[in-house]
Amino acid sequence: MELLSQRSARGQIDIGALPRLMAIDGAPGSGKSTLSVQLVQALDAHKVELDDFLIPDQGEFFGALRMHDLAAALTSPPGRIVVSDACIRKVLWHLHLKPDVLVYVKRIAIWRWADQDEIEGDQIKQISAVNGPNAEIPKLHFEVREYHQEFQPQIIADIVFERIEAE
Repeated sequence: MELLSQRSARGQIDIGALPRLMAIDGAPGSGKSTLSVQLVQALDAHKVELDDFLIPDQGEFFGALRMHDLAAALTSPPGRIVVSDACIRKVLWHLHLKPDVLVYVKRIAIWRWADQDEIEGDQIKQISAVNGPNAEIPKLHFEVREYHQEFQPQIIADIVFERIEAE
């Protein structure tokens, strides 16, 4: 990561060259939280998880976020902030915030991008085919698919971090 490898004359990381707001995006289970914890430690940054701002038992993600509280958490602390979760570009767009750096985490399996079926909707079609058209599919699957189609974070990310799954 070029941003994390910039050095000052003394060989230390040049903190002034690092971004203030870093957003970590990816499908559920891709490794966003793990990467954000590592970045927070390496950059001595504040960590913001969207899950901490969810109103419980709403059956959805984006519509269940306490946006006012989240906006305060993303704009009030001094220093660097690492924010992570699925659909992060949509949330930041809604809050009129633009990350300095967007990192997209891709979970890579032996055969290819492991979340591609879910992102492109094939997995949802397969579940319906096996379990019938009335199969219960969590709303989050639809939200994540629609988000990826509209915002295309896997394409426009500044950095795509490919996390290879252990066999």
